[in-house]
Amino acid sequence: MSGRGFVVLLAVAAVVAAVVIALGVPTDAIEVPEAAGGAPPDAARSGGDAGRGGAPLSLASAVDSAATTSADTAASWSYRRTTVADLDGDGVPERLVLASDVFLTDDGEPVWEDRQRWAVFAEEDDGARTLLYSGWAAPGAVSAAVSPVQRPSLEAADSRKTGRTIVVIEQDTGRARLMILAYDGPGRRRFLDAAGTNLDAWVDRVAEEAR
Repeated sequence: MSGRGFVVLLAVAAVVAAVVIALGVPTDAIEVPEAAGGAPPDAARSGGDAGRGGAPLSLASAVDSAATTSADTAASWSYRRTTVADLDGDGVPERLVLASDVFLTDDGEPVWEDRQRWAVFAEEDDGARTLLYSGWAAPGAVSAAVSPVQRPSLEAADSRKTGRTIVVIEQDTGRARLMILAYDGPGRRRFLDAAGTNLDAWVDRVAEEAR
């Protein structure tokens, strides 16, 4: 191959890579049967709890089957926080729900364990639910938000239809990651992007503020 041909090949490969990145990474919207048992995954399965020499976290998916693969299961959990927004751009608001599998006292106070099951799902007015995220994390270590920035709808036929970007932040003892997701209607979700890393230690914010 000539030098000019090699340069042209590299240029074509760069353009293809840019198009793939711009389109985002779609995920399978079909849920698989939920894993049996309610115990948290071990270190090898979850990517490890500590950043000290641990393997890099896999950011290929926002759903951990060891927590749950079912939005209906997550909807039965007692701890729920919700917000309302038009997530899929159809003109009708949906509920975005953050839920955790934690026992609540008679006064409604959660009795947290060291690690809890967490989930984020979208819920239509007719009760149809779509799981967007699930995982194991410490109390208060998972949060979800809706971005005000509109994104193009998956339905290219209507370029005016836009939805919202969903952000899920997961913090744990030895890791942190931020996931950007999209909801395109019942049973249709997309995993757009993620950033994460293993950690050695968190900064003690209380101690820092006291100085």
